Amino acid sequence: MATRTVLKARPRQRRVPPWLARHQILAARAATSALLLALALFFAWGLQQWVRRTLVAAREQLFLPVKDRFSENFDARWYSCGPVPPFSTGTEAPVGAYLDGEPTLEALVARGSLDVWVREGRRLVRRPDAPRLAFYRTFAASLIRRRSDFLCPEEGQDPDFGWCLRVAVRTENWIVLKRLDPGSPALEAELAQVLGPDPDLKQCLHHLEPEPRAGRAPQTYPETAYQIPEGRLKGRVWTIGYWNRNQTPGWLWTTVPTGPLRRAMRAFVLRQVLLVLGPLLLLGGLSLYVLGIRRNAARQAALVKDRLASLTHSLKTPLAIIKAWCDASRHGRMEKEQADVLFIRIGEQVDQLALMIQNGLRALDPAVPNAPAEPVTSAWLEELAQEFRALCAEADRPFEARLEGWEGLANRVSLMQVLQTLLENALLHGEGPIRFSAQGKGRRFLVTVADAGPGLEPHQLQQLGLPFLRFRKPGAEGYDAEGMGLGLSLAIQIAEKEGWGLAFQSEPGVGLAGTLELRA
Repeated sequence: MATRTVLKARPRQRRVPPWLARHQILAARAATSALLLALALFFAWGLQQWVRRTLVAAREQLFLPVKDRFSENFDARWYSCGPVPPFSTGTEAPVGAYLDGEPTLEALVARGSLDVWVREGRRLVRRPDAPRLAFYRTFAASLIRRRSDFLCPEEGQDPDFGWCLRVAVRTENWIVLKRLDPGSPALEAELAQVLGPDPDLKQCLHHLEPEPRAGRAPQTYPETAYQIPEGRLKGRVWTIGYWNRNQTPGWLWTTVPTGPLRRAMRAFVLRQVLLVLGPLLLLGGLSLYVLGIRRNAARQAALVKDRLASLTHSLKTPLAIIKAWCDASRHGRMEKEQADVLFIRIGEQVDQLALMIQNGLRALDPAVPNAPAEPVTSAWLEELAQEFRALCAEADRPFEARLEGWEGLANRVSLMQVLQTLLENALLHGEGPIRFSAQGKGRRFLVTVADAGPGLEPHQLQQLGLPFLRFRKPGAEGYDAEGMGLGLSLAIQIAEKEGWGLAFQSEPGVGLAGTLELRA
């Protein structure tokens, strides 16, 4: 005999005690939080390492070659000097042109006689009382004895050691003494000779000892086209500090990119950021898009569920009317002719229920167009008022109808569904007489259902119409009345889909009025 097993019996699962389930949930949350924190820290560390490597790559590929080229060119000028033109008075034109090409030249010392010529602007002068005259001769003699092309002074030899950078350069007939002062025009002119009119670098010449030397205050100078003060180096991302092995110890050159080089380095980093973070951002965007789709689908499913529940709730009033008519017929409270008329009305009410269900299902799909509008006359509203009057009579509530001779356009089934919801809300939550009115206002047709109940507070009025919203009795347990809090929510959804206006007016002690605004 063939057998098909559709389902297999599963063993009964062991029920976890509530206290243990709570602890398991807390432990799972703690573990998830710790894992997320660890992932965040790991991502931050990885991002920091990647940023550091990117900056190093930009420095090595773009910055270092330019800096090395500058260093070579500057050292070639600093430790060498062109031939000194012949002169007798020091004021000759060739001497001025020569001094313009050597902005750091401080003095000339003759190799044979050790005569000293001191620079004054664009000329050379012999001054027996010139400051540092003995130092110039001693420094030049040291270079002559060493048989080297240049010489840097030692700390005990230079009276300005630590405040300026000096070098002695050998030429054919002269010892050329050069001097560099941080921030000086001479250094600015020398850097202009090396870097050209559109510099890629700015230089900072500073001593490693921050303390003032020989009682003198540290020199300060503004930022120029080729130099940057030492105080402006803080916070710079790209800087290179270096010193020349041939120069006087203690002095440091710091190079900062500027101009085209700085823009090129920024573009390099930006390209690296786009190459790495671009795919991550794209992946994150796709993930957010998928999550948005799933969230929207979940929201639509919840909306459909709420609308189905609201549709079910809205069928209570018509079914209550049919049940009341059936009870009256079953107990024999009317004649045969009246019963026939009642059965006809029951059939019409069943047809209305079918249309109501159809409209409710149509409301679940926003893409489905609305049913065509029909004229809403005072006669049709009067028939509807008769049904409302019967329901109010069963609930022992007075009913007042005031209908003017206006006409509007609306889907009758949807309109009946909304008005029945408003009536049911007045019966369950209101007190006193129920007023049903219809009047024209310009090109609009207003239909109102109002009661004389306790009314609502302002914050309650703002929340009115939310799904599953039920107000509690003030100062007591439980809710104001039975229900699920879905009727007004469905009424608002139907009015929104049909394009009607719906407003609620209420204040404590006055009651609640719901007004539908239709096209006249």
